[in-house]
Amino acid sequence: MDSELAAAGAGWAAAALGGLSLGAAAAFCLLALSAGRSGRGGKPRRVLSGVSLGLAAAVACLAALLILPPKPLLADRTLWIWAGAWGALGCLSAFFPGRAGIPLAVLVLSFLGLAAGETSVWHPLVPGREVARLVPYEATAAGASGDLAVPDRNAVPVLSRVRVEGSDCALEARVLDLAGPLAPLFGPRRYRLSRLTGGGGGGLLDFPRKPGPLTGVLEGREFSVGWVSLRTVRSPALPLEALRALSWSFDGEGELEARLP
Repeated sequence: MDSELAAAGAGWAAAALGGLSLGAAAAFCLLALSAGRSGRGGKPRRVLSGVSLGLAAAVACLAALLILPPKPLLADRTLWIWAGAWGALGCLSAFFPGRAGIPLAVLVLSFLGLAAGETSVWHPLVPGREVARLVPYEATAAGASGDLAVPDRNAVPVLSRVRVEGSDCALEARVLDLAGPLAPLFGPRRYRLSRLTGGGGGGLLDFPRKPGPLTGVLEGREFSVGWVSLRTVRSPALPLEALRALSWSFDGEGELEARLP
C-alpha cells in the first residue's frame, strides 16, 4: 500500500513539474518571438536557453509519468487538469517572475504548511487496527465504570478509568478522506476520536483533542470538496456488561466497527 501511494505521489509530482516546465517553455517561446521581431539580439539567446531547459524538464517528467505511477492514474481526468493548471502557473511565472512566481511559491508553501500542521493532529487510519477498548469492571442499568484504553489519543498511549451513564455504548469519530496528490503526502485516510455515546446518540464522554491550525474551520462540519472530504462516523451500540470488553476498529471504508472480543 505504501509503495502504491509513493508511486502515485511520484506521478502527481511529475505531472505538476511537467506542466510547470511546459508552461514556462511556452512562455519563453513567445518571449523569444517577441524579442526577435523587435530586433534585440541578446535576449532571444537567453530565452531560447529557457525554452530548451523547459522542454528538457518536461520530457523528463513525461518519462517519469509513464514509468513510475500506477497505470490507472494516467486515465484519471483530474491528473491532466492538475498538469494543465500547473502549466498555466508556469506560463505566468515566466512572464511575470516577480508578480506571479514569488506569490505562487509563497502560496504553495503556505498551503503545505497548513495541511501538514492540521493532519499532524489526526491519526493514520489502519483498517482492522483497534482504536479504543472499554473494559467495564462494574455495570448496572444506570451506567458502568471501567478502564478505557486509547492507543492513539494525540499520539500518547492512554489508559483511563472512566464512568459512563446508560446501559449501552457506541464510539463516534471524525474521518478525513484525502485523494489526488494529497493522499501520497498525508495518507489517504485519517481519523480523530470524538466521544463515547449512548445507543440514542447522547454524549457520554468527550475525548480531549489537540487543536490544529484549521480546527476552528473544520470542527463539527461535514463536507466533500475536490480531493478532501470530512465526515462523522458512529459505531453500533453494544451493551455494557461487567468484565466484558468492548473493542472498536475501522473497516476498509473508514466506518467504525464494534465487537465483543
